[in-house]
Amino acid sequence: MEHVILLWDGPPKNYINVCLESLRLYNKNCIINFFYNNEIIIKEYEKYNINFIKINRKECYNKLQYYKILITNKLCNKLDNNDKILILDCDLL
Repeated sequence: MEHVILLWDGPPKNYINVCLESLRLYNKNCIINFFYNNEIIIKEYEKYNINFIKINRKECYNKLQYYKILITNKLCNKLDNNDKILILDCDLL
């Protein structure tokens, strides 16, 4: 299985749409885990078949890079052998 982690704590942006459209164009079946802070994100991007996970502010300590490593570690511990993971910054296309 292929997994993607996206972490975004702001409002919807066009380049996130471009990123998600590209992901779905080339991989319709990957599991996208989208960590968000702004509730508007869900309505804006639900059409991409995403697992939305609210950013846990207690675990985050207002340090998003630290949080990205923490959630990546948690996901990696659950993956099966030969699973693949892609960790993205939404502004890197």
